Amino acid sequence: MPGPFTFGPPSPPRPSGRPGPRSPEEQSGMPGRGRLDANPSSDLQTSRNLGPDWRNQFRRWVDDHKRYPRDAVMMNHQGPVTVRVDIGPDGKVRSVTMVGPNSSPFLNSNLMNMFRGAQLPPLPPGADAAGETITFTMRYVLY
Repeated sequence: MPGPFTFGPPSPPRPSGRPGPRSPEEQSGMPGRGRLDANPSSDLQTSRNLGPDWRNQFRRWVDDHKRYPRDAVMMNHQGPVTVRVDIGPDGKVRSVTMVGPNSSPFLNSNLMNMFRGAQLPPLPPGADAAGETITFTMRYVLY
């Protein structure tokens, strides 16, 4: 069985002093500074069975569901959090396990809750009929 598939490095942060797109948290008036900088494509490890189409669907799902916890922003918490997600063939998340916790309980619980009981894109033909396991790292960065 081939090893995990890993994407390249994350996108560089936006240069300071230049306006850029505002995050949903900034648009909603979240106090304090910060935005979520997460490039799921650089932080997703899957088997080759899932293929690029499923990874792109997963990336869109993450973009629609990610958020930076308000308490973490207010306390200047940032950094990576890594979870292992067991997915059924229908895309239903069966379990989430913390494999790389952050020192922030807000960031840890946010990522665990994002996946707990979630409905991800169904696995593509060629994926393991019993389901798949992915490893995902969300990088929380305050600007």
